[in-house]
Amino acid sequence: MNYFKIQQLETLIFYFINRNDFAKANFYLELLDSTIKDYAGDMYVVHIDRSKTFRAEVELLEGDRFEAIELLKDVANTVCKYQPKNYLRMHLNQVASKAEIVDVCSNFRN
Repeated sequence: MNYFKIQQLETLIFYFINRNDFAKANFYLELLDSTIKDYAGDMYVVHIDRSKTFRAEVELLEGDRFEAIELLKDVANTVCKYQPKNYLRMHLNQVASKAEIVDVCSNFRN
């Protein structure tokens, strides 16, 4: 049940980001974070990273580039270990390019 809820919340966040409705995107990001925490704590790394990537995207669209870059640095530590065609790594690269970061995996990966 919680996994389905996580998928729905991610879809809603994606929708509201694309509609430039940051208030609703942030609302659903908070729900997503609490659902992940309730469902699996810190073990659900993929969805935690996806949430951080969405949050970075919202921060960029709201004009807070510094906060977005900090979130992207944090996500890059795990996501850059995935294959280049991984959907999460591709999303990270898309958001990083919006932040004008060239090759996020080379710049921020530990």
